[in-house]
Amino acid sequence: MWCKRTWLDFAEVLDALRIIPRGVLVAVYVFTLWYCTIFTEFYFGLVNQEGVPDWKLAAYSVFGGLTIPAIAGLAKGITSSYLATGRDWKAP
Repeated sequence: MWCKRTWLDFAEVLDALRIIPRGVLVAVYVFTLWYCTIFTEFYFGLVNQEGVPDWKLAAYSVFGGLTIPAIAGLAKGITSSYLATGRDWKAP
């Protein structure tokens, strides 16, 4: 019985500190920064090459123009969900 109570206390501490949601939030922002950095380096490396067809540059512009805002929108949604589900410390 003491083991169950210990695990429940540990789960309550994790819940109070919101460790898992904060970890998800950090992971989303790290992924967003990583993706934007990798895509930007790839795209500007492609732009600086000689003989790259215009359609290829346009395709990657559209791809980056769609995926980067989509990932940022996902990060915004996860952030607003995180902020909305916090513990109400002023509740009696």
